[in-house]
Amino acid sequence: SGKGGTYFLQCQVALYHGSNALQINIPKIFVNGSMLAGNYAFIDYPTQSITLRHFTAFTHVVTTLSAGDYVQVYVYPASYSGSAHVSQGDSQGQKATNIWGMRLST
Repeated sequence: SGKGGTYFLQCQVALYHGSNALQINIPKIFVNGSMLAGNYAFIDYPTQSITLRHFTAFTHVVTTLSAGDYVQVYVYPASYSGSAHVSQGDSQGQKATNIWGMRLST
C-alpha cells in the first residue's frame, strides 16, 4: 500500500500430488528477503498406508512494515515419491494458494 504501520500478514499454500504421496508443506513469509514467519506442517506415516493428494498449510504474523517493504511467500514441499506441485486454484474459482495482509494501525 506504500504505507508503514503494523500489519497482519497471512499465507495459505496448497499442494497437490497426482499420486497421493504428499508428506511436508512448509510455508514461510519473508519481508525484504529475510524470513519472518513459518509453519512446519507434516504428515508422517511410516508405513505410508495413508497418503494425501491435497495438503494445505497456513502461517501468519503481526509485524511492523515500512513504506517500500516487500513481502514474499516461499514453500518447501516434500512427498514420499515424485513431485509435489503448488496449487493455484481449481476450475470453480477456488484460490488455493494466496497471501494477504491488512494494516492494523499506523
